Amino acid sequence: MSSTDLPTGSLSASPLPESLPTFAELWEDNSALLRTIIEESEDAIFAKDVDGRYLIINSAGARAAGKTIATMVGRTDTEIFPPDLANEIRTDDVAVIDSERSYSFENTIIFNQSPHIFHSIKMPYHNAEGEIVGIIGIARDITELKRAETSQRLLAKIGEVLSTSLDYEERLTKLAQLAVPHLADWCGVDILTETNLVQRVAVAHTDPSKLALADELYHRYPPDWSQPTGAALVLQTGQAQIYPQITAEMIEAAARDAEQLRLLRAINIRSVMIVPLTAREKTFGVMTFIWAESDRQYDQNDLALAEEIARRAAIAIDNARLYKGERNARREAELTAQRITSMQSVTAALSEAITPLDVAQVVLERGLVILTADSGILSLVDESNTYLEILHSFGYDQQRLKPWQRFPITANLPMAEIIYTGQPVFMETLDNLAERYPEWAKNRISDHNSLAALPLVVEGRVIGSISLSFVQPRTFSAETRKFMINLARQCAQALERARLYQAEKEARSQAEAAQQRLALMTEINERNRLAQELHDTVAQALGYLNLKMSMALMQLDQGHLSEIQESLQELKQIIGETYTDVREEIFNLRNSAVPGGHFLETLQEYVAKYKRFYDLDVQLIQTGDASRFKFPDEVGIQLIRTIQEALINIRKHAQVDEAVIFLSHIDNHIQIRIEDQGRGFDVNPSPTQSASSFGLQIMQERIEKVGGRLEIESEPGEGTRITLHYSF
Repeated sequence: MSSTDLPTGSLSASPLPESLPTFAELWEDNSALLRTIIEESEDAIFAKDVDGRYLIINSAGARAAGKTIATMVGRTDTEIFPPDLANEIRTDDVAVIDSERSYSFENTIIFNQSPHIFHSIKMPYHNAEGEIVGIIGIARDITELKRAETSQRLLAKIGEVLSTSLDYEERLTKLAQLAVPHLADWCGVDILTETNLVQRVAVAHTDPSKLALADELYHRYPPDWSQPTGAALVLQTGQAQIYPQITAEMIEAAARDAEQLRLLRAINIRSVMIVPLTAREKTFGVMTFIWAESDRQYDQNDLALAEEIARRAAIAIDNARLYKGERNARREAELTAQRITSMQSVTAALSEAITPLDVAQVVLERGLVILTADSGILSLVDESNTYLEILHSFGYDQQRLKPWQRFPITANLPMAEIIYTGQPVFMETLDNLAERYPEWAKNRISDHNSLAALPLVVEGRVIGSISLSFVQPRTFSAETRKFMINLARQCAQALERARLYQAEKEARSQAEAAQQRLALMTEINERNRLAQELHDTVAQALGYLNLKMSMALMQLDQGHLSEIQESLQELKQIIGETYTDVREEIFNLRNSAVPGGHFLETLQEYVAKYKRFYDLDVQLIQTGDASRFKFPDEVGIQLIRTIQEALINIRKHAQVDEAVIFLSHIDNHIQIRIEDQGRGFDVNPSPTQSASSFGLQIMQERIEKVGGRLEIESEPGEGTRITLHYSF
């Protein structure tokens, strides 16, 4: 309520001349005329007695009160209006009567949940004796005028806000704050970003303590912007939507579950307007206005004001975006020029990098500076193409990095993902890191907030990855991404050059060393071979002869002449065979004929001879096609000699009188297995036992010499299995 004294000399301020009739007399004499004047007036005209009872009121006044003339005449304001409004009106009336002066007032009356503002002038009226017997009043609905004034003031403030900052998010936040409480209890702004995602940039409420409620609702139940309803519909069509009354049923229908229903009820939505933010015929956001605690309803006038606010905001935001875009373009151009210069420097440094580590150091340490990154890792795929191994890192705590020195390329990590996708990964925010890479999130190697990981590709083959981390959140522009990809390409090419250089250098060095060793190795190999042959034939025979001679001497002392005769016969046979072996070795030194093509026959003859010499029952079991057991001469000899060495070890150490030789093949893969059930041994001897493994070492050298592989399986008390593998 507001009041204003009428100017001196007004009707109520001056006593009526005695010659003029009283109001009642005037009404009586000219009632028809007065009724016509009163009824035709668009203003409310009324008269009350000193107790506040309506004596008369025109139709306009009754309509303004939401009543009829019949229901108002004879009643007080207390009987007609809500208590607060009735008390306010009565206070105004009493002020007029007590002061005997005229006043003007403003009162707000709510009709259909919409406020109406009335400007009234009230004055006392007197009876024939000059006594004040009531008041006369006239009231005009100035709601639209007030609305226009409020709108103009609001638009003026909005104009100031929109011109104070180039940061459009800051502008929109202030804009939402201005909208309450003049046009809403709640005001929110959602913007379509450059990445085509809708982002809430502002929300305001008359009670700031309730903002957490809106934030909880938004994040727990984010809007579905694909639906053709509400704010999504406005964003899609660019057409405003008004919902004058939101009912409890509408709230219940919109809730997805009981918790969302609780939040919606707490926000207390009563009426809603949603208007588009549109500039240059493109809608890029929406503003939402909500009446809640005020218990008011929006109408078309409110919608027109909201659309005007949104129009001005959209133009300002669009201009800010254009300015920002132009500024960013200029920055990008300057940055591109700087990076071209920097890339030239990196290229020059890479041309001098000789080793892969040199390349990694140049790329990481210079690249981090150019891209203002805080840390980086360069990893390479290993030779098996199953693991990534860190070649070089920069800016990381080495202790935190230790668990990731080597990891499978199938690991759920960005550095591994790009190996099999061949595509870079750019993460401007790591909000969803735990969801996308849970293992890495649990063991993060730095407190970064943005990440870029790029594959290192050479001729379509991914050889590794480079990853850069940023402590501060980072937006990767198209130009920045392009630069990173080019840097990775340069790095990959430099790594390949370094690898080829190293390979060529090593090959040249090996070739030179091989030439120097060739003559010497030829002689040494021949000597070693001869030494092995002598060890396998003559040395064994002489050892056996020595044993037999000792036995013959013992038999002689004991007078066992018949046994001595048998021993001498066997000694004669062994000496003859040894003589034959020596002659064969001498012959082999002069000729290259070897038994490779007759492997089975040679092995069978040897096994038979071994049984005869050493009383070791050797079983030879062969499966598969016999023609598969034909080898190159050198291979055949080494296989036979390896089997010989295995049988010698069984005789000397196994303490058994049986052994089995299995021969089998799968396609071109030959497998020869020698087994016994003897006492076995520890396959990992201590240094003090290494001398006894000389025979095993000779076997290993023999089989590896011809490209084969030897497996030895044994445990004390569990026997021994020696397997020879050879593939054609």
